[in-house]
Amino acid sequence: MAELLEQSNAAINMRSAWQQGIRRHFTLMLGDAAAVGLLLGYGANTEQIDIENRTPLIVAAQHGRLAVARLLLEHGADVQAATQEGTTALLAACAMGHLKIATLLLNEGADVNSCDERGRTPLYLATATGHLALAQLLLDYNARMDASSPTPLDAAVNNHSVEMVKLLLSYGANPTLVSTSGTSPLSLALSRGHIGLAMLLRHRAPLHLSVRTTRMGLVERLLYRNPRLPVDDDVHVSFADRSDTGAILFTAVHCNNLVFVRRLLSRGVDPNVPAKAGFTPLLLAVARNLLEVAKELLDAGADPEIPNDARYQLPSDKAKLLLDYRANPNTVFMGGSLFILAAKQRRLPYLEQLLSTRRVDINQTDSNGRTGFEYTCLYGDLDCVKLLVSYGVNDVAAEGKTQLMFAAKHGSVAIAAYLLPLSDINAISDNGYTAVAVAAYYGHLDIIRLLVAHGAHLDQVSENAVFPLRIAAQEGHSAVVQYLVPLLDDVDRRNCHGDTALYMAAQNQHTEIVRCLCAKANVNLAMEDGSTSLWRACLDGSVDIVDILLDAGADVNMPSFDGNRPLITAAEKGHLEVVTRLLKETHRLDLNAQNQDGKTALYQASCFGHAAICRALLAAGADVSIATSKGVAPIVIAIVVQNIDIVELLLAHVDINAPLLGASLLFMAVQRRSVAIVELLVRHGADVDAIAENGQTPLVAAAHMGALEIVRALLPFVRDVDAPYRDGYTALSVAVEQGHLPVVRALADGGANLLQVTAIGLTLLHIASFSGWCDIAAYLIGLGANIFAMDKIGGRSIVYAVTNGHADVAELLLPYVDVNAEEASTREVMVLPHDEPALRRDLNAGFSLVHIASAQNQVETLATLMKAPALDVNKADPTFGLTALHIACGSGHLPILQLLLIHRDIDVNAVDKDGRTGLHIACLYGQPAVVSALLACPTVDRTAETRDGTTGFVLACNRGFVDIAAMLIQEPEIAIQVALHRLRS
Repeated sequence: MAELLEQSNAAINMRSAWQQGIRRHFTLMLGDAAAVGLLLGYGANTEQIDIENRTPLIVAAQHGRLAVARLLLEHGADVQAATQEGTTALLAACAMGHLKIATLLLNEGADVNSCDERGRTPLYLATATGHLALAQLLLDYNARMDASSPTPLDAAVNNHSVEMVKLLLSYGANPTLVSTSGTSPLSLALSRGHIGLAMLLRHRAPLHLSVRTTRMGLVERLLYRNPRLPVDDDVHVSFADRSDTGAILFTAVHCNNLVFVRRLLSRGVDPNVPAKAGFTPLLLAVARNLLEVAKELLDAGADPEIPNDARYQLPSDKAKLLLDYRANPNTVFMGGSLFILAAKQRRLPYLEQLLSTRRVDINQTDSNGRTGFEYTCLYGDLDCVKLLVSYGVNDVAAEGKTQLMFAAKHGSVAIAAYLLPLSDINAISDNGYTAVAVAAYYGHLDIIRLLVAHGAHLDQVSENAVFPLRIAAQEGHSAVVQYLVPLLDDVDRRNCHGDTALYMAAQNQHTEIVRCLCAKANVNLAMEDGSTSLWRACLDGSVDIVDILLDAGADVNMPSFDGNRPLITAAEKGHLEVVTRLLKETHRLDLNAQNQDGKTALYQASCFGHAAICRALLAAGADVSIATSKGVAPIVIAIVVQNIDIVELLLAHVDINAPLLGASLLFMAVQRRSVAIVELLVRHGADVDAIAENGQTPLVAAAHMGALEIVRALLPFVRDVDAPYRDGYTALSVAVEQGHLPVVRALADGGANLLQVTAIGLTLLHIASFSGWCDIAAYLIGLGANIFAMDKIGGRSIVYAVTNGHADVAELLLPYVDVNAEEASTREVMVLPHDEPALRRDLNAGFSLVHIASAQNQVETLATLMKAPALDVNKADPTFGLTALHIACGSGHLPILQLLLIHRDIDVNAVDKDGRTGLHIACLYGQPAVVSALLACPTVDRTAETRDGTTGFVLACNRGFVDIAAMLIQEPEIAIQVALHRLRS
């Protein structure tokens, strides 16, 4: 990367260079803050867009690159920049749920209520994607809740996000606000069958609030008043819900408003109306333990067997009430059937009654996937287990799980002992668990002892079998591990992912388990990905585990899958205590070991800013000169990521002026735009005039990037402010070329020569005019710059401005020059390009500014020239007699032609030295659009002939331009002319 940027430094912000390489890869490196920082240090434009019109900040926000986003903002990235679709960085972050980046952007002034072309706001995107914490953040920043249609509350309801709905309601969201689609959040919840959400939303509706608060008079008014009558100021009622009496019945039941329940039922409200959504008032009453309300509903014809999808543990007295009304025990409601609910509550009499008197599916599951048998194991009810076994419950449930596994899972020794004769003790479930592995996972040592005593296999080998020791070590069950280790010959058995018990214990930081396993395990056994237990402990910063493993003989230098040694990993992650412990292994530790990229521990600590670790490594004798495979030394990376404390720490151990990667340390600090590091290096004796491989001094590099503060910091120490760079360029001419006016002023104030010229004779005004920097050109003119100076090829400042289309610079210079002056050049200037040499027209003298503008197709510049009162728009060159009109016609520059044609003095029939008009030239060079435009001009001579008597029609025919000939023959004058020629011949 450094090499690429050094090669591209002089043009990194020029559009061509950006398109050829830097722009194409910039977004690909957004995950690498160091790489992005390096690009920015070389002057990369933070507002350059990619092919999707995204700025780097938008891409970083979209991909969750916090460090990159912070770096871009520090370099002036526009936080409000948007794509053509209106997507800002904040919208991109919210769409992907990146909370930290959203916080950063809001703190930097991002508009919390910005929206894209579809009207979506950050809050809408956060709610639509279900990011609760992000929505909370936006609301705290005063995000509007009605800023889009559909609204954020609509999105939360659509996603059935209860917590999000609660959050929005708590901030005042309106549940009855109707969107452009004609729906409100409340109606949307009802249409989707989200009854719970609908009830939650109704709590904010005035009618339902009145029912809940038993304000019966207000309820009557809201239900039966005329909607056209005025409403009290304090009553904001939505008349859309007045006819929804079934929903109001729900509210009355929920609030135990028995009087109003009776009133609604007496008026014919159907207690089963909402059942199509899966939840009835009767089941709500049962769930709320409202026995009197339940009786009223049952007496009014409520159906006790209507199913629903809610989850609730049914009290036994309510179950009996439903059974008395002939409910089917297999019908699912409140999360399970009566059978499941009875098993949950271990109601042995009810279970026996259901099993003996009704046809019950004894192996059915509830909405959680659990059977009645598992619930009896969960609560350790042996009597219920025996009852279910006696009625034929399956020994093997779904996914190959045996009843013994359920007993092992829930730790019931009595149930496990009862089931042993009835189950295969070593059966394996579909996910690889045996009963003893299940017990090990949940840490039930008594169950494990029981199973082992009855022949359970602890080292059962199959393709997917779970190793009990490993799973116990993973979950941190120390007592289980201590029991199992003496019983096993091989404690290093891997699971299907290639890791061992010791590795999992180290990964999950179970210190005592690691200590126990080290007595028997191979501490240097690598996992399938090459990582060791010691490396894992160093990665996580578990110093106690590191100490145990080292004392047990772990190889302190053994690399992981990516070549990182334990010390390198600990240094990278900033675990000082671990590094300190590793450094004690003085006779075993390779202090300067490198990973596969050539990075040492000191390099990683320098890169990630861990100064204390750098001190410890340096004190231990770490070599500061070891560079990576790309040649980057620790101090270089410290400068790149701008860790000034570490730079200062390392300076005492390096040659400050030794070239690294083709440049000095000072040059690199300049590239990073770090004023503080530049000042630090200068104080420590850095050579401010050292020349990098690309020929630049630090001052030239700073001038190129427009780093004003760095230029000011370097100027007092520079020996020659006008030291030549490449082709005679200096820091001042480079600053002029790049358009950095403040730097130009600073260098001029610092004594830079304003009369300097380059190797080809370019003055500073030439350079400013060529590059189009009008402000710098004006500044130089104000200081007395020679407007008429010519370079070695004869070019003047205004010629360069016109050639490159810098209309504002041309306008600045025009008052000082003769707009009709004949220009000259030591190099031929092509005014009419063509593949055939006979038709190509090159000039090296006699051409004017209007010729140049026409030849280069510079429309705005030509428009500026045409404002000059003295302009001779018909001026012809002395060699070929070409006017600007001829050039536009031959080159096919239609906008130029159209501009010329509106000039008051234009001679549309002007001829060159061969007697050719613009129409002749257009026919000769095959420009049909130009021919069409000329024919539309009333003053054009359609039948004009050249000096040798050739017409435009003949020229087109001779050149084979059939389309032009066909166009011309439609003109009456030309048709007559052609006919006369035929008669004469």
